[in-house]
Amino acid sequence: MIQSIQRLSCNEHEIIHSLEVRSIVLREDADGWFLYERLLATDEMIYLRKGEIRLSVNNTFYTVRKNSFFFIPRYSLVSGIRTSDTLCECITVSYTASFTPSLQLREIPVTEGTMFVEELMNRLYDSGRNGSVDAGECDNLFMTLYYEIERLRMQDTSVTPLMNAILDYINGNLNTPLNVEAICDHVGYTRDYVSKHFLQYYGTSIKKYINQRKLDTAKRLLISSSQSFDQIAAAVGFENATQFYKFFCYHENLSPAQFRKLNAAENNLPLRKDNPMKLTRLYHIAPSPDTKNPRNSEGAFISLRDGRIAFVYSRFLSEEADDDDYCEIAVITSSDNGETWTEPRILASPDHEKREINYMSVSLMRMANGDIGVFYLIKSMPRASCLVLRRSTDELETLGEAVRVASPHYAGFYVVNNDRVIRTQKRRIIVPAALHAVSLGFTDDDHFSTRGYAVFFASDDDGFTWQQLCEPISLPAMSNTEIGLQEPGLVELPGGVLYSYFRTDLGRQYESISIDGGNNWYAPQPSQFTSPKSPMLIKQNPYSGKYYAVWNPAPLYPTREITGKRWTGGRTPFVIAESDDGVHFSRPVLLEDDPEAGFCYPAMHFIDEKTALLAY
Repeated sequence: MIQSIQRLSCNEHEIIHSLEVRSIVLREDADGWFLYERLLATDEMIYLRKGEIRLSVNNTFYTVRKNSFFFIPRYSLVSGIRTSDTLCECITVSYTASFTPSLQLREIPVTEGTMFVEELMNRLYDSGRNGSVDAGECDNLFMTLYYEIERLRMQDTSVTPLMNAILDYINGNLNTPLNVEAICDHVGYTRDYVSKHFLQYYGTSIKKYINQRKLDTAKRLLISSSQSFDQIAAAVGFENATQFYKFFCYHENLSPAQFRKLNAAENNLPLRKDNPMKLTRLYHIAPSPDTKNPRNSEGAFISLRDGRIAFVYSRFLSEEADDDDYCEIAVITSSDNGETWTEPRILASPDHEKREINYMSVSLMRMANGDIGVFYLIKSMPRASCLVLRRSTDELETLGEAVRVASPHYAGFYVVNNDRVIRTQKRRIIVPAALHAVSLGFTDDDHFSTRGYAVFFASDDDGFTWQQLCEPISLPAMSNTEIGLQEPGLVELPGGVLYSYFRTDLGRQYESISIDGGNNWYAPQPSQFTSPKSPMLIKQNPYSGKYYAVWNPAPLYPTREITGKRWTGGRTPFVIAESDDGVHFSRPVLLEDDPEAGFCYPAMHFIDEKTALLAY
């Protein structure tokens, strides 16, 4: 590990506090790496030895040619496809650094006369390919290689002034109908030359950059000013409000008026209503653990056709009962609305022949064809996790074949909490999930990123096929968090608005909304719900239409004292609040306040307008 390096780059000093090479891998077509998308847990450098590939990084495309380098930042979504007739071969270097390389998202070709760079790359690969690497040697070789690549790029003095001239022209002419031809005429270069170098430098096309600048300016004016739509249209280069309306709707999936109204509402939320709770009966369901079954948690309720209520839950059978220990799915039923319950019956168990180690986190749903849908996570070795749906045609007596919900669009570890799956008014089934990056280092030990990204999966055919709705969503300032967005929940508000909430380590649940069925989401922001690193649950009572939230309201502030013999994560007290619209909640009512216990992973089920079952 290099602890501190002083470097001079681009006429300013940077202190590089640390750099560590994690792995060096030779990849070929046979790997399948050029086809499948994955989420990077570390920064990565690609050196293409043979062929040509077209990379997609966070849905932006780049061409990488033979004898070229390409740097990709961590937590990027990357895929690639071979575009040449010859086979592709590349070396990838995964590394972590406390600085942001200025070479990121640019193709850096190694031209004639730069054999020193190729020699450094070969030495770096030879040092790390066998797994018994001298970490210090690799770190120093990589840093030397990086400096040399940057020096070669900076030797091309004709390009940087050109980029500055292009940006100056765009920023100074946003109120005109900008196009690439006008920019090329202004700077005196051909369209191909300007487009190529702009893409290499800024990772996007000129047209996309212009559109984004116009959108950013329009949004700022819509939120912070009272200008008319005609005035805003003129400010961003449109002849009239109609053209601006079409442009804005195309890129944002809502009109300028809707955007202004929505943001005005978000910035001026009225105070919470002080209405009392309307629930008069609240039953707490918790199957009792014992020495052979130390944990029962993460379950869900459903009403059966014969009038019974079923509770399906995660039943741990290992001594420690950690999240990755052996766990199976069990069911208990009640014939008296939750007063008494049957003994547990095993519904599903991990298949050791498939290297499965854990089934947990259950959600239940009555499907459109009358089946009961049982959703749960399957964890297997090496570290992998996916959500499946199994249908029961006989009221939970047996389960059918598993259908993958969180299919591996991105290689990683998926987390879906219990009692999370919803069906919207338009009959779309949506699953909120958190995606965690997993990568391999020099040893067989995996690197698991605690930072979560929110993803949403949906089915429009009653659960038979599934799709991912959007790119993974992250916190706006990931440098301020260790866990990102974890354990997302979801509820549909009046008018079809989807409201998602996320566990964070920033003292609050964060929130986001979607107005198009989950296809697009606003950037997450702090919610009204203070919280430690603990999940929340919001559900609507179908009999009364009211919304109920249960959560831990006390964040882990620096001086908070945590007591108890076991780790609880500060998940006490435990409260419930009520709302007419899912936005303005009553003052919370205390459910639990044992300072030595933790209360979390709730499930909620409504029997009638005034009665609910609660498990945690």
